[in-house]
Amino acid sequence: MTARTGQEWPIRYLGRILANGNVPHALCFTGEDGLGKENVALGFAMACNCEGAPALSTSRSLPGRREAAAGPLTAPVPAGFFGQGLPCGVCVPCRKIHSGHHPDILRVKPAGVWTRIGQIRSLLDTLALKPSEGKVRVVILSQAGTLNAEAGNALLKALEEPPDRTIFLLLAVQKSDLLPTISSRCQEVRFVPLSTGNIAECLVEREGVDRSAAGVVAAWANGSLDRARRIMERSGLRRRDWLVDALAAVEARPLLGMALAELLAAGKEDLEQDLECLQLWLRDLLVYPFAPERLVNKDRTDKIAALSARREPMEWMGRFRAVEAARRSLNKNINRRLALEVMMERLSGRW
Repeated sequence: MTARTGQEWPIRYLGRILANGNVPHALCFTGEDGLGKENVALGFAMACNCEGAPALSTSRSLPGRREAAAGPLTAPVPAGFFGQGLPCGVCVPCRKIHSGHHPDILRVKPAGVWTRIGQIRSLLDTLALKPSEGKVRVVILSQAGTLNAEAGNALLKALEEPPDRTIFLLLAVQKSDLLPTISSRCQEVRFVPLSTGNIAECLVEREGVDRSAAGVVAAWANGSLDRARRIMERSGLRRRDWLVDALAAVEARPLLGMALAELLAAGKEDLEQDLECLQLWLRDLLVYPFAPERLVNKDRTDKIAALSARREPMEWMGRFRAVEAARRSLNKNINRRLALEVMMERLSGRW
């Protein structure tokens, strides 16, 4: 199973510490969003409390970092994911954790942009009590890099003197996102992106996606199976085809650009994906003369070949940068409609 999921290192490492019964009191799962860290954390909590698990103790030892590649997970992980039948997925603790009703699995998520001091104080109040029914209590801090200074310092006290039978799982993009005093007390388990081929195979085998479409979405997903699934859920390839046709219409009739900007601005939830789609399309038009084998939109190779020849590479580069500038503007909370209108002016060739 490990070869198919691409989860070799985290499975082996976490499975080994479960088998040894000596779990570090704080683990930090790092890697880009969408690589399965949340699912692995929940699955590990299930395995720690599974009725078939050996008795566990927590340790403050910090062995070297383990590299990992993220892979496809069910909710949260398949039975036996960590070896030795753990988690079983059917006992009462497993079912309670799976359903989100286990009193000793504590999850902390950001309240807005930050994870705040009030949330950590509430957590510490709970940690002052003994675990209710679990073998071990597991604290999962999603997006641990959002801990503000006060919250981080409050959490540090618990990491320095961890409560009995308590394991902390901190999830972050990279360990350097954490306060140094916190990161130094956590054993890192590193997740790295899936290969394009692995994602494509998962989409074909598990989601029933056409192989040609799966290859495009996998290249678009940038190593994240979760992201690939979201692209499919939002009809990403049909949306791409519509955007490409709309872009061609804007080049022919530049005044249509304002109408397209208004339409894109209204679709706030899809906007980031739309802009990324446009940028990948323009990127393909740029690279086709030099490296056609590196296209993302391989299912539209003929169209890309015909369009690419119509302009010099530097013109495609200018359009690519126009979309990139719009994405940067939106990340700075600049007015969406204005940013998109400027982008359309540049895409239409009027600038």
